[in-house]
Amino acid sequence: IELNNGYLEMNKPFDLGCEFTFQTWVKITDTTTVNPIIFGRASSSGDTQNGPVTVKFYNEYKSILCDITFIDAKGEYVSRSFTTDDFIDVDTLVNIWHHIGVTFGENGYSLYFDGEIVKNIPLDEGLIGFKEIASNKNPFFMGIGENGNMKARIDETRIFAYEISAEDIKKEYENAHPVKTHRVIMKNDSDSISVNGEAKLLEAKVLKDRQSETCLVPLKSVTEFMGGTFTVDETEKDKFDISFKNKNISMWLMDTNAITDGAHTKLDFYPQEFDGVVYVPVIMFSKIFNLDVTENEGNIIINY
Repeated sequence: IELNNGYLEMNKPFDLGCEFTFQTWVKITDTTTVNPIIFGRASSSGDTQNGPVTVKFYNEYKSILCDITFIDAKGEYVSRSFTTDDFIDVDTLVNIWHHIGVTFGENGYSLYFDGEIVKNIPLDEGLIGFKEIASNKNPFFMGIGENGNMKARIDETRIFAYEISAEDIKKEYENAHPVKTHRVIMKNDSDSISVNGEAKLLEAKVLKDRQSETCLVPLKSVTEFMGGTFTVDETEKDKFDISFKNKNISMWLMDTNAITDGAHTKLDFYPQEFDGVVYVPVIMFSKIFNLDVTENEGNIIINY
């Protein structure tokens, strides 16, 4: 689901009881929304920022904030709030899929980020013997912020009426669709590349185009590290073929003409050769193969 300054509402409200698990994949596409709520329920008066359950990106303190209100053994309302200890800066998350999970039960409340537990707080004395998590008839929602709504993509959102184990959260993350978990990371003026966390070497360094300020990457090794193929045409000078993600494209050096899946295509760039290595702007992987490509202060991230 894509949210473009919008939010998602779950129209069938239900009680969370004494245990629950919430987990979702989210990819923020714009960070101008202040404290966007990943998952929440409005209060009885309709206040979306201070409901009985709120999980949000907390911009100011660079963390994920979780607020839960309980009904204790005496029937009184008791609130608990916790954030991640390590910085999770929303500005660094843009255009990258991340998995977020929150669980509550006899093990206390836990927060997960990309399959790893980042915060666990045992039940304190005030919650021993509590009756239930506070509820009302308002629907759950995703995407509302303090100055507008979220710009993001959301996928595989799940809510359970029980506490899922850390092992199951890890499996959910690891078994997700490859577009979310497969990633290469490169740096300008370096031949190092991280492929799903494993360090490897490119055939040559990443370069910076002085005119466009765009990073140029070695096409052959980047394509092959991501599972594609790069083949030089032996019958036609300066032609090479790429096969990746069920898409085939033929390109020529210093030429904006290309053939994509048998159809003529006009590129807004052209492949270049330096010291025998074919380079293309890294944005090519976004424009042709629809991958998530991020360039930030010399770091290049491709999710595939």
